[in-house]
Amino acid sequence: MTKRRRMWVWGAAVAAVMVGLLAAGVVIGRATAPAHDPGFAQGNAAGYAEGVVAGRSLQIGDSVPTGSKDVAQTAFQSGYRAGETDAFGAYDGGWKPGAPYVVILGKGVAGAAYSFVERDQLTPGTTYQLCPDGTSLCHS
Repeated sequence: MTKRRRMWVWGAAVAAVMVGLLAAGVVIGRATAPAHDPGFAQGNAAGYAEGVVAGRSLQIGDSVPTGSKDVAQTAFQSGYRAGETDAFGAYDGGWKPGAPYVVILGKGVAGAAYSFVERDQLTPGTTYQLCPDGTSLCHS
């Protein structure tokens, strides 16, 4: 066997080993990857909702004269914030993102379908049940 042929055989063998190692890495990586990532789904939903809000606010004023666009956008943002305040009522602040809550909904006002009547942040080790009045939450 010539020196050139031996070099070609060794080169082919090294290439075959490298391809085998790469294939094994891919198989091992796929086998050990998590099947479901809830963080991705939650982040995707939050990003989508944020994008919808931003997109809608950018559309405001598209159909009004150029000089009125800033006025229309300012009015929209003011109304949007007022709508958030109406929706949350007395509970427009003090929420802990990611914390579980039980909320009791009541009849809405000023055209809103619902309003928050009561909210309770769930606490580990606490037992929750419907109070005897049937409309509020009791815990022990």
